[in-house]
Amino acid sequence: MQNLGPYEGLIEISRPTCGSSGACIYKARDRESGHTVALKVLNPAGGTGRGAKPQPISVQVEEKPEPISVERFLQEASILASLDHPNIVKVLPTQIPPPSQPPYFYVMQFLTGRELSRVLQENGGRLPLERFIPIFKQLASALSYIHERGIVHMDVKPNNVFISENDSITLLDFGISRYANGSESFNKPAGTLAYASPEQMLGLDFSQQSDIFSLGALAYEVLSGSPPFTAGSISRLADRVLNEKEKPLHLRCPDISMALSVCIARALSKDPKQRYPDVDSFARDFELASNTHNRHK
Repeated sequence: MQNLGPYEGLIEISRPTCGSSGACIYKARDRESGHTVALKVLNPAGGTGRGAKPQPISVQVEEKPEPISVERFLQEASILASLDHPNIVKVLPTQIPPPSQPPYFYVMQFLTGRELSRVLQENGGRLPLERFIPIFKQLASALSYIHERGIVHMDVKPNNVFISENDSITLLDFGISRYANGSESFNKPAGTLAYASPEQMLGLDFSQQSDIFSLGALAYEVLSGSPPFTAGSISRLADRVLNEKEKPLHLRCPDISMALSVCIARALSKDPKQRYPDVDSFARDFELASNTHNRHK
């Protein structure tokens, strides 16, 4: 490729993978270190910000996903750059452009493996508890770390959990993450419907309890084979998340203990105040319930 401009430190840039977030991911190699990296670029056809007029960039974007704002993209880069945790994707030292200077991009560690959603597909839709316990523990650790820093992920789901060959996990996609005590709030539904908490769906105040609900929904799916709420239409699914109680996990899967079922049910409470006070409490109960489950096998 020619005229890479701000990407001039990168070579061997691959064809992109573009998702619904409005950004594209390129595999590349850092010229100086020789390390393989991931280049994330905001789709110039979609992202716009106050006073910003994105211009065509030399890296070709071949798809046109739903646009996201420049502010949101740069906030994701800023949040990730401030984090240092073994289970959270790392942003590498990069001169992140200001909102008035497109193109918008940042450089991340390159991950090998696949999303948890794909792992589930490869294993008949669910994983045995013994395999999920360390995955859950790592994910809870990552969420605890960001919650301590006032950050709420807002989109915890299998597609945003990346698993390496040795089952170490990396939490991805902080595109709609927010500071819980910040001035910015949602006035519309946020997150992915099958995993979003009721307050997210209603555009109400969010908190770490919103992530706890999503983690509970993810755990329910991994252990049972499907999310706690499913429906044939978006409106019906939304109604079920807001107004219906999920089928208890131990009734859905007889091999799951009552203790573990009750633990996950608490995380899925409609009222945030009825959920765990923090993700560490959820993780402790999950571990205790898992040990009880294993003793009674």
